Amino acid sequence: ITTTMQQQHHRHHPHRHHQQTQQTQRKQQNDSPFSVRLSRWIWDGVMQQERSWRARTSPIRIRSHRSAAVMVLAIVAFGCCCVLPFAAFRSSLPSLPSTSSSSQGVTTLRTQKALQNMRFIEDGDARREQLPSSGHDSSSSSSYIARNLAQQQQQPRQSVTPQHNQSAASTNDAGKPPSSAQLKKILYIVTSMNEFETGKRHTQRGADRYKNTVVPVISESVNSMLQMGYAVDVVLIADYSLKHARRMLLRNALPTNTNTTTSSIQVTFWNDATPLGYKMEDATMPNAKHKANRTQYITRALARQHRFVIKDKLLDYDFFVCFEDDMIIKGPTIQNYVDMEAEIYRLRQMAPYIQPRQFVNLPREVQVEHGTPFYGPLTKDQLKRIIPGFIRVEVLLDEARYGAQDQLDPVPMTDRPLIDPDVCCSITQDGLDTKSNAHAHTHANANDMRPPSPASDQLVLWETNIKALGVRKMPPASTLFDWVVLQRGPRYLEWELYIADYWSNHKNKYYQGEERPDEKDFLYVNNQGGWMATRRQVWEWHTEICSGGFLPPFSEPHFPLDGLDMRNVEYWSGGLQLFTREHGCNLQRIISLHPDHVAKQLLYHSSNNKQRQLHKRRWQIVKVNDLFAQLNTVKQNAEQAMAEMVAIIQYHWSRKQHKRQP
Repeated sequence: ITTTMQQQHHRHHPHRHHQQTQQTQRKQQNDSPFSVRLSRWIWDGVMQQERSWRARTSPIRIRSHRSAAVMVLAIVAFGCCCVLPFAAFRSSLPSLPSTSSSSQGVTTLRTQKALQNMRFIEDGDARREQLPSSGHDSSSSSSYIARNLAQQQQQPRQSVTPQHNQSAASTNDAGKPPSSAQLKKILYIVTSMNEFETGKRHTQRGADRYKNTVVPVISESVNSMLQMGYAVDVVLIADYSLKHARRMLLRNALPTNTNTTTSSIQVTFWNDATPLGYKMEDATMPNAKHKANRTQYITRALARQHRFVIKDKLLDYDFFVCFEDDMIIKGPTIQNYVDMEAEIYRLRQMAPYIQPRQFVNLPREVQVEHGTPFYGPLTKDQLKRIIPGFIRVEVLLDEARYGAQDQLDPVPMTDRPLIDPDVCCSITQDGLDTKSNAHAHTHANANDMRPPSPASDQLVLWETNIKALGVRKMPPASTLFDWVVLQRGPRYLEWELYIADYWSNHKNKYYQGEERPDEKDFLYVNNQGGWMATRRQVWEWHTEICSGGFLPPFSEPHFPLDGLDMRNVEYWSGGLQLFTREHGCNLQRIISLHPDHVAKQLLYHSSNNKQRQLHKRRWQIVKVNDLFAQLNTVKQNAEQAMAEMVAIIQYHWSRKQHKRQP
């Protein structure tokens, strides 16, 4: 009866029934979740648009649109079926470094294959990491190297103990090698221009330079590095092409590598490595203008090629040693560099960001009397630009004809040292190490031009002088440094980066009326004949410090013609790029005056030909013992001046504090 009454009521009042139905539906919708209500609202809107479209469209057109929609859905479904399985398979493969899509970009495997077939001749199998080519866009390779370096830096930093303070775990009198925590992989790169002597620079024309100089130098250096516990691989970059028999001369002269799982040392030869280009100097020479538009071998740019090797091998080695083919690099020299670099980095972590006020707002009497303080703390940015330095030396062969300066500079000597020449300049003779008299290997590296055990007073230098040098007191937080020598080179630095020193001729004490030589004067700039650095240093130089970068590609404006412009050999291989300003890094080299460090900062120029070249400028040849005795005098003068500066500054600040008190 109730149902019949409701039906009759609906028939007589249809509008009320419609209102009740809408209220019921609205209540159900409000009670449902928000996502359901939102989907219904969207669907209602779509259906309303569909109904209005159908009302104004013909049936034929509706069927055509329906067919097009079905076709689009079919294409999308087919694409998903093809792409999704391939993406799943690709994600299961190991990831490779990304490469640039530029015209110069090539894939990693193709690049490594080209390097193996065209640039290098390998003796034995070499493990090659998949690195981006140095010839393509630097963005992809730089990001790949940065990611790998960041991953390696997340590992705990291995502490390097100074050799003179090492305990039983280090190289001591017992002759034990360093522990595995100190073991580092070294890539030793040598650049050689001539296989046979040309007769220039007081050499014997036609002499076998490769056999008599290159092979003994590499053999002597590698043997000393191995004795210090390093694992060493060698790369020889040559302008000439070596046959198999000539390559075996070097391999047979190398000792056995006992510091790695593989007993043999990997030796890589890059033959005919001189790049082709246009010689800019031909355009300025009247007799050579016809050659200006020809591609020629740029022999001075052979010294640039080691940068490509370093970029390819940057992640494979911990330390890089790059020198000319007549420079002997000893293991203690490398260990000392590592210790000094680690100490500089430690000081840098502790250093302030800005100089303290007492070293910035100096009293006027201090500025007039003593100038900028040559002691006290250094900022992080200043320490970032400090690297350990070296001095090239030779051994006097005929002091009567080719000796050192007859009259010393006016700076007197104090506590004249007798530097141990065996640390830098002893040579293996008849298969014996002259220092330990123990059997090293079967190759004899000493000859008439390289005496096996020179005397201390036979060591001379020619590329700097006491007149240009100054000393500085390192921060008191240092446990390795005390007083150091600031070598010449950097200039025009911002005031926040400038590192002051105490000049040897302070207040015209020894050279009356003479000014200090210019920083870029090549007579005092101290060319090193090469450079060495840790992997962290190389990356920091390339990304943060050096103008235009340190590794390839070499692009304008800092490197016109891909770096094949008028830059000389010393810019690339002599280290001038590191410590000069023109398109360089403007780094500051230091030489420690600590007696335990002096001999380890000397590099042996084993050709011993500079003493003959400069026999008419004998005043330029200085004995190493004499120079460091003069530096001891300068250090004493600086200590006295520092005491006066400290007293004046303390008095000045005490007066300021007294005035501020109420």
